[in-house]
Amino acid sequence: MLPRMAIAPLWFFVFLSALLLLSAGGYAQAPSWTWQAETVDSGGAFPSLAVDKQLNLHLSYVRTGGSIMYAFRPAATSQWFKLSVDPGGGSANMTTGIALDSQGNPHICLTPGPLKYSHFDGHQWKTDFIGANTSLLEYTCSIKISDQGVPQIIWYQTHNEDGTPFLHIRYAAKRDGIWTTQTIDFDFETGKWNSIALDASGTPHISYSSLSGGELRYASLDGDKWTVNIIDSRNFKDNGSFNRGFGNSITLDQDESPHISYYHDTLLKYARKVNGVWKTEVVDTVSGSRGWSGYKSVILLDSHGLPHICYEDSGAVKHAYWDGAKWRIQLITAGGLQARWPSAAIDANDTIYIAYRDSFDSSLKVSIGKLSNQTVKSVGTTSGDH
Repeated sequence: MLPRMAIAPLWFFVFLSALLLLSAGGYAQAPSWTWQAETVDSGGAFPSLAVDKQLNLHLSYVRTGGSIMYAFRPAATSQWFKLSVDPGGGSANMTTGIALDSQGNPHICLTPGPLKYSHFDGHQWKTDFIGANTSLLEYTCSIKISDQGVPQIIWYQTHNEDGTPFLHIRYAAKRDGIWTTQTIDFDFETGKWNSIALDASGTPHISYSSLSGGELRYASLDGDKWTVNIIDSRNFKDNGSFNRGFGNSITLDQDESPHISYYHDTLLKYARKVNGVWKTEVVDTVSGSRGWSGYKSVILLDSHGLPHICYEDSGAVKHAYWDGAKWRIQLITAGGLQARWPSAAIDANDTIYIAYRDSFDSSLKVSIGKLSNQTVKSVGTTSGDH
């Protein structure tokens, strides 16, 4: 006779279900983040934010009046220390980008042109001009520092030295004290919105817009040659409507596979590579924007490898995240003033930091989100393969 099998108590099945959910890479409960805002400066725009391994915050931004500022906030405090790293030029198209090296020292790119690179070497701030001092550029620049200490910058160069239009995305890296530069894509109007990520070997992976094609593009460097892929295009599926790729942002997961957020007219979208094929899906419907500076998204991956996107929606700043089953959306701050230009970073504890210009008094703020389990709005997704 076979022995009688014991019947497990109900709590065991509850525990097993939770364990299986965690092992699948998701959260046992639908997570959320609670937010608290800090004021960095009474005026500021175009911020770029980073957090180091010690949980200190680093921020670059354009101060009211045009000077380029660096702000530092030690971990577990709310006090910000600020200094000017460049007098700037007061242009409406001036932006900054910040990255940290392995020692936690800040490196900043700034436009408009000529392109400048300022960094703290552990003792003092130093500034380089990249390329010809008379070459003009505007709009966005993006910067990363490799584990080997090599600064790499991309930007949208609008003019040649003689003042004639150029309108291509450019790349520069500094090795052995020398900057080398090259053009990534020679198609017309490529790179007005751009973002860069580096893999463990220091190889750049770049997302950028192509206005002439209405496309989101992705490029990686193989030796001295760029490989370019079209991720999304107005020529895909819907007979040429609307541009794609505005306000794009790229990051790499632990397998060095790219994840990209971007705008497609009034849609915020997310792209990733699955089994060698690019998949795109809708995250949120947005209200659109006026002008180039109102399109900004930042994509982050948390400790579970799940994506978070911080973005602007016609003046409102939002946080969207994938909980393992669906996209959930939080409103960080309501709309009002357009072109908030949010920037974001995430630390090892999955605390999220979002910098933005305040809608009501134009002050520069950082909202800090800590993990909780409050209920938030959820949205469905649509997806497609390209």
